[in-house]
Amino acid sequence: MPTFVRLFRWCFSWRMLRRGLIGLAALLTLIALCYAVVNWRGQRAWAAYKTKLDARGIRLHLKAFIPPPVPDDQNFAMTPFLAPLFDFNPTPLKPGESRWRDTNGFKRVSEFATVVGSGPSEGRQGWRAGQKTELAEWLRHLQHEKNKSATPTNAQPAGVDDKAVAAAVMEAFQEFRPVLEELREASHRPHARFNVRYDEENPWAILLPHLAVVNRTSRVLEVRAAAELALGKTEAACEDVNFILYLADSVKEEPFLISYLLRVAVMDQALQAVWEGLAGRQWTEAQLQDFQARLRDLTLIRDLEQPMGAERAAGDETIAHLRERPDGARLFTELGGGNNFVDALLFHLAPRGWIYQEQVSYHQIYDQFILPGYDPAAGMIHPAIIEASAKSFEKLFGDTAANCWEHRLMARLLLPAVSRCYQKSARAQTGVNEAILACALERHRLANGRVPDSLEALVPRFLPKLPPDVLTGEPLKYRRLDDGQFLIYSVGWNEKDDGGVVVSTGKNKVLDAAQGDWVWQYPGK
Repeated sequence: MPTFVRLFRWCFSWRMLRRGLIGLAALLTLIALCYAVVNWRGQRAWAAYKTKLDARGIRLHLKAFIPPPVPDDQNFAMTPFLAPLFDFNPTPLKPGESRWRDTNGFKRVSEFATVVGSGPSEGRQGWRAGQKTELAEWLRHLQHEKNKSATPTNAQPAGVDDKAVAAAVMEAFQEFRPVLEELREASHRPHARFNVRYDEENPWAILLPHLAVVNRTSRVLEVRAAAELALGKTEAACEDVNFILYLADSVKEEPFLISYLLRVAVMDQALQAVWEGLAGRQWTEAQLQDFQARLRDLTLIRDLEQPMGAERAAGDETIAHLRERPDGARLFTELGGGNNFVDALLFHLAPRGWIYQEQVSYHQIYDQFILPGYDPAAGMIHPAIIEASAKSFEKLFGDTAANCWEHRLMARLLLPAVSRCYQKSARAQTGVNEAILACALERHRLANGRVPDSLEALVPRFLPKLPPDVLTGEPLKYRRLDDGQFLIYSVGWNEKDDGGVVVSTGKNKVLDAAQGDWVWQYPGK
């Protein structure tokens, strides 16, 4: 005890306390100096890199991508049916108050044509596999949805022909006609701009309820066009195809990758109807010319540049939000997938300079791994480069500790794995180019009684020039078949000429976009 008492008195003597306080002050000063150096270095690094980005014309604010507002009376998206989608109550909401002012109107539009959302889709390959719309399956689905107690059957009633099935589908779709007619009338307005709430502080919290509505509406039109073609109503089918193309372009100016992907999907629905009319040799010369003119205006690969740039800007704004706003810790934990106290504490303790370094790293990784292989100016995509970058991108984030010290945390959270987006864009533009050629070939057949032996025969009478394969820059492959039909194809994502063979995998024989060729073909006789 005497030894312990002496040690205690020595540790807490005025002399030792004074030394301890001096040491603590020195340590705090050192920490403050380290923070100041880290903050200065981070801010300086970001200022230098931002100068380079500005010189390249990279837009770092989401508002730079927002389409300008248009008058309501000139706006397709403000027709009475669609207007409730973005008629919001002010925030914060009162207890029990809905986000939407017109709850009945919002319910009406959000529940429109939900029956098609659960329609026949399993194993559906469509025109890419040479398959027509299965109207009999659609009729069974619609009848089952109308009477939930009925047991669905896979058998088509005996004695019921294809025209009767098509007429029954048309009858089942009659309930959608008033809305479709309202939307068609509104499509004559000069502008189409959904009034998305772009002023949200968190860009990832922006609501996009219209995308599902556009998708379901175009699906109704796609199936209805197939029924109209089966009934020989080609003029009505042509109008529906053009309306689908209009719906696809109604979200063209939106700065969101998901809006772009929806546009690509809706465009594919239009091509399904065009393909079915060509397979049945039902389109007229005038209709074919109209389709060609509409499709030639589509530059899907170049159009991807805007949403990709907007995604980059949204990520940059998010990092700036983390650094500058008092609720940055909350947003950081939300982005990480939870409300983790440790994450929030570490975020508060981290120097602001680290977040500047995260901002620099975010853009460096974007330039190094996201952009290579994508050439919007030339309208081309290079799969080999993109796949190599995608593998390196995934490998980069494998070491969690390195992600912290190398300032890759925000890049890991915010940067999308875009290789599939590039593939979908290239595949969609290929489909458009193949449809242009198919329309020109059908015009040649109408004029000469047969399709030509080579695509060069289409220029200049039926086409000003041949659309290229967006993956190679070379002409698309073409082969005239013995039955008078033809085959058009791109070498596909593997950049290998497989002779016009498509590859399907799995139980449902789903087409593998990464293997085989991307083909436009018709069913054999």
